[in-house]
Amino acid sequence: MSIKKLNIRPDTGVYGTYKRISYEPWTALAEFIDNSTQSFYDHKDELFQTKYYKGLEICINYTEDPDVGDEIVITDNAYGMEYRDFQRAIILDRPPIKTTGRNEFGMGLKAAACWFGNLWSVETTRLGSSVKYKAEIDIEKLIKYKNEEIDVEEDTASPKDHYT
Repeated sequence: MSIKKLNIRPDTGVYGTYKRISYEPWTALAEFIDNSTQSFYDHKDELFQTKYYKGLEICINYTEDPDVGDEIVITDNAYGMEYRDFQRAIILDRPPIKTTGRNEFGMGLKAAACWFGNLWSVETTRLGSSVKYKAEIDIEKLIKYKNEEIDVEEDTASPKDHYT
């Protein structure tokens, strides 16, 4: 008997299948809010130890533009993510280390973002970090070119900043 290895890593085209999830806009938005509130609850003590923190703020801005396309921008002032957490937020089948809260499976952000559109990005910096990360996911390009890698921009940030 011989044994062979079989790569069962999902094709990047899987991101496109999330468009077929049976969401309503409010349930897709709730996925992002869940991530923000869980980040806040997991790090509430650290956040309130900062000088000016008054509590969690989540902003949802929607812009309708028939020329370039509609845009939803969701921001929070929760704890933010370091690179390891950022990777899990983007890569398929990467649940968070702590799965007892709202982020049990680690699929919400990816599924909701893909459901809303073919182009989405995530930018974040964690409280105390001097690095911010940004990645853009273009579903149509992933499907067409079957890329297995995306670019992650790293830039400097103030250690006082914390957001996603």
